[in-house]
Amino acid sequence: MGSVETRHTTLRTNTVESGAERDASSALDQIRRKLSDEVGEERIRKFFADGTALSLDGERLDVTVPSKFLADYLDRRFGAALRRAAQVTGGDGQARPMMLRFRVEEHAGAVGAPLPAAPT
Repeated sequence: MGSVETRHTTLRTNTVESGAERDASSALDQIRRKLSDEVGEERIRKFFADGTALSLDGERLDVTVPSKFLADYLDRRFGAALRRAAQVTGGDGQARPMMLRFRVEEHAGAVGAPLPAAPT
């Protein structure tokens, strides 16, 4: 884990979204579905609740959590699955990895977007 940065990008939940916000929201939904398919919905609810937030900044997925302990735990337990779920498919059809960063922020629940619920 690298150093903690204080700058971050948040996803607004306005009813009117820009194209970029819609794309980011759609990308987060896709990451969430892939993660759910791999590790199961119950494990996501258990380990990615209570202050865990996801946000996208370009080709980087930020997982913001309220403690270093939780960041280390989620990275050990789900880091590989998150990296697989967050792969980006380029114009050539080849998947390339998206950078994954765990961030610690005391009030993580107020930052970014909570892990989106699985679409029905």
